[in-house]
Amino acid sequence: MTKADVTDSLRAIKRTFSRFVSIIAIVAMGSGLFCGLNAIGPDMVNTANDYYSEYNLMDLRLQSYLGLYDEELEKVRKIPGVESVQGVKFVDCYVQTPNEKGEYEGIVDIDGSEMTIRISGVDLLTAVNFFNGERNPDYINRLKLVEGRFPESANECVVTCSGLTTPEQFAIGNTIKVRGDDEDIGYYLKHDTLTIVGIVQTPYWVSYER
Repeated sequence: MTKADVTDSLRAIKRTFSRFVSIIAIVAMGSGLFCGLNAIGPDMVNTANDYYSEYNLMDLRLQSYLGLYDEELEKVRKIPGVESVQGVKFVDCYVQTPNEKGEYEGIVDIDGSEMTIRISGVDLLTAVNFFNGERNPDYINRLKLVEGRFPESANECVVTCSGLTTPEQFAIGNTIKVRGDDEDIGYYLKHDTLTIVGIVQTPYWVSYER
């Protein structure tokens, strides 16, 4: 580059100084964002891996519309490479909470439909032992008690916490009522009215799609 080219470039920058500063700022912001993403990416992956390992997130879920019984679970346990197997019973149902008059009514979901929830069975003894420091390698999708306590009777429950999807009605001490979709919920549950006694976190639900 000759001296004339340098002089001409300096004059062009001087004439459009604000545009030059804007271009520099855009390039600097883009470079900073790129470097930041490259630096934070591995940290996020390591944090997720540590969390999944601590709470023993499942590697694979087997589900059957006809159900899986102890015999099937034993066969899965015998498959080479399988370290642990944990059976879980669950039921999907509509949920209702009491209004100001004490009458139970459904909750409107974010898409305008009536909210449904999934009730999953939990081995409470194993969950409590884990909370007290025992590390059972066969305990999968472990619960972290955030607030309150674990249930002590069949009409008590804990709920998972999420700032995006958990209704404000799901607070400790409140009650919820569940009902099936044109079926008797009593076939699956001993009680259709449950008292919330605790709030938990679990790696089983780690995204917005709960």
